[in-house]
Amino acid sequence: MKTHYIHGLGSSLLPGKMTILKQYGLEPVGLNLDYKTEPEPYNKLKQFARDNSVKFIIGSSMGGYFGFWLANELKLPCLLFNPAIADTAHDSTSPDYNSPARMAVIGDKDTVINPEISFNFLKSCEKYADFQKIIFCSWLAHQIDFDTFDEMTAWSVKNLKRLGYYH
Repeated sequence: MKTHYIHGLGSSLLPGKMTILKQYGLEPVGLNLDYKTEPEPYNKLKQFARDNSVKFIIGSSMGGYFGFWLANELKLPCLLFNPAIADTAHDSTSPDYNSPARMAVIGDKDTVINPEISFNFLKSCEKYADFQKIIFCSWLAHQIDFDTFDEMTAWSVKNLKRLGYYH
């Protein structure tokens, strides 16, 4: 399954995380972007997803922000790690939030993105998602360690298979 991995602000595509995705049969693709200097990162990511026939989106932090909106617009399942959506100005009561399967991992110890605000935003969008699950991780800060990334990738693939999105 072609998977668009979208890294966070000030980060990059980490080979270790790409290897984890491959372990679950995913075909990871992605761009290394400097969000501060890229004039239109969302449009660039959207075009990349279309050009690469992406079927699943995984995003972390700022990548989770872009992943949330891309998954909704392109009607793709997604896995979001500590998505930076807490201060979004978009109206969460819109039916445009209809992602076919949205899974989110929120770190309780995150001091960069307020976990409670992110959780509340995602909960407000739940009625528009065909499927949504949110995991609150008591041990997790903002950075996603490899063990948690591995465990949550396995969890998301299991859900995608159960829902019929991944064969």
